[in-house]
Amino acid sequence: MLTKIMAQFDSLRDQQPKLDIDWDEGHHMLLDFFVRVIPKVVSAERCSIFINDPVKAEVWLKAGTGVMEKEIDVANDTDSIVGEVIATGKPIIINDVEERAGVHEQIDQETGFVTRDLLCIPIRSLDGEEITGAVQLLNRMYGHKFSDADLKFMEEIAHFLELSLENIYYRSRTQGLVHRATQITTVTSMLGLILLLGVTGAFTIWVMWIAIASFI
Repeated sequence: MLTKIMAQFDSLRDQQPKLDIDWDEGHHMLLDFFVRVIPKVVSAERCSIFINDPVKAEVWLKAGTGVMEKEIDVANDTDSIVGEVIATGKPIIINDVEERAGVHEQIDQETGFVTRDLLCIPIRSLDGEEITGAVQLLNRMYGHKFSDADLKFMEEIAHFLELSLENIYYRSRTQGLVHRATQITTVTSMLGLILLLGVTGAFTIWVMWIAIASFI
């Protein structure tokens, strides 16, 4: 297991040259800009940009109208609309959301927003092999419904978001793999101590190590 995780980590580390640039401020500004501008162009009430976190098997909000970062997180499967888009890699238009049961009902209740219709588009990695996130529009205004023309426009917009989301996506994967590798290494070390010293001796050493670490 550890060998497999470290191999994945080494693969991700090969991506590091393009991640070394400090994108933090830049991609925040860019994503916030899109969240402000897209609803005005499409005549929608809200726009949200989500990040896919395959290590934790969840999708979380990076930027959105009227909501804070990570205020919304759902499983990256078909239980939610954005999860379905990321899981399948296919866009979705739903013009009768109120008639469809799902996680969006709970989110509406928590945020106080009422979703009538939506359009959700997957955002792909630069090589097109992975889904790094999604961009979602809520509630077309002035009596209109989301159309295929809106979908085509948002697919073009998604290309401009690919680089920023890929940076966040790979950073998240790298951090997750490092955490998993650390956990496995810790368990392996404990098992080694048990085999060498027995349960009592290993536990004593472990407690001493924790006590020392707390003072460092």
